[in-house]
Amino acid sequence: MQIYYIQYKKLPSTNEEALRFIVSGKAKEGHVLRAVHQLHGKGTGQNKWESEPGKNLTFSIILKPDFMDPSQQFALTEMTSLALYDVVKKRLGYENLTIKWPNDLYFENK
Repeated sequence: MQIYYIQYKKLPSTNEEALRFIVSGKAKEGHVLRAVHQLHGKGTGQNKWESEPGKNLTFSIILKPDFMDPSQQFALTEMTSLALYDVVKKRLGYENLTIKWPNDLYFENK
């Protein structure tokens, strides 16, 4: 799979941008949309995600897992969270790293 990476200096929401890509037909498998400063991030349910510019990993990945039944697709979120946890922990050596399910990484409860 090829990775398509687009970085924005400022964006209201990477999830909303991903949805625009999908609706417009521009979305490709493996698109990564990252915002250095995400103004109105979306959390689980009605929760909002707040972040300081340049201090968080704020991105969305577009996948088209047609090889899986929709009821099993949450497993992709779990696998991605665990993989990112491993990469961040190994790369940065942080011991106080946790996952807030389904897809948030916290260092020292932040």
